[in-house]
Amino acid sequence: MKPIDIRYYPLPNGEFVVSYFNSLKRERIAETFKEEWKATEAYNRFRMWKPIKEQRRPLKEYSVEELLGLYAEEVPDASLIRSPQLIRDFLNQFAIYRPSQIDELGMRSFYQRQKLEYDYTSHSLATRKYQLQGFFKWMTSRGIIGDSPQSKITMGRSKIYKRKHIWVKPKQIEEALEGAKRLSPGYLYPILLLVCETAAKTHDILELKWRDLDFGAARVVLRDGEKIQTRILPISENLVAALKVLEQLSEYVFTNLEGRPLYKHCLVRELRILKRQLKIEQDWVYRDLRYSFAVNFLKAGRDINELQKIMGHQHVRMTEELYGRFKVSRAEFFEVSGVPETGN
Repeated sequence: MKPIDIRYYPLPNGEFVVSYFNSLKRERIAETFKEEWKATEAYNRFRMWKPIKEQRRPLKEYSVEELLGLYAEEVPDASLIRSPQLIRDFLNQFAIYRPSQIDELGMRSFYQRQKLEYDYTSHSLATRKYQLQGFFKWMTSRGIIGDSPQSKITMGRSKIYKRKHIWVKPKQIEEALEGAKRLSPGYLYPILLLVCETAAKTHDILELKWRDLDFGAARVVLRDGEKIQTRILPISENLVAALKVLEQLSEYVFTNLEGRPLYKHCLVRELRILKRQLKIEQDWVYRDLRYSFAVNFLKAGRDINELQKIMGHQHVRMTEELYGRFKVSRAEFFEVSGVPETGN
């Protein structure tokens, strides 16, 4: 891909930096030089960059990184192009390879590394294989390679849809929030508090923008998503205070240090680290906190129609199907050990 926003500047220690934004990896790449002439040469090289189409070399001689850039230009709607993290991981291992040098063993080691680093399920690995398969099919159609190196790789049967929800009780939620406030006050604490107060989905966390927050009225707007309606929900003073501390680096509330929106795997990784530090053995994730909100809400004797509005379900029938079995009757609030004077 063509380098964008090329910058060239000296450092106080006498070195020189040439940086540019890589639109394929969606990150800024910087190179440091001790000699000025080398920095100038690199700067001119980026400025005089020519598209692959204008270079007269057989495509088989190009590196994987160059071919991936050409693939992004020809197939901009490919699912792989919308996954910058996968692109970065793939290029970190195969960027300087020729396409013929990527074999089945190399791809197996790549997926094994993905599983170890991100704790992916078979379903997640299969999704990444599908995204990369489009790139390999494109190279096959252009005659660059004979066959996909991952054609014989299978991820096994996924168990992601068989995983049962985990009920996190109110006391356990309170302990987790106290630990997050102590260990991660400016990152995980407001996220977990938001989920525990509003039953927000992971999509709501990633897409939440500052315009959706009204600190004066102490409420938040959670936008609609798949099968979910827009909700306007009240938030506590503790959550308001935790959100006000966050620095507004972009339009999104929860971002990385560069102001870019977070990805789901970042949230999962940070939650796993926090639970390890707090020695929480129960294997719950964000979706379990949403589930636990509904269970605890109904077990406290609250109305299921009110729960439907909080969860964002389009109809109360959906809420009934998912959580109706947790409704409690009034009699369950009383501890009756026996009728006085009868012993019955």
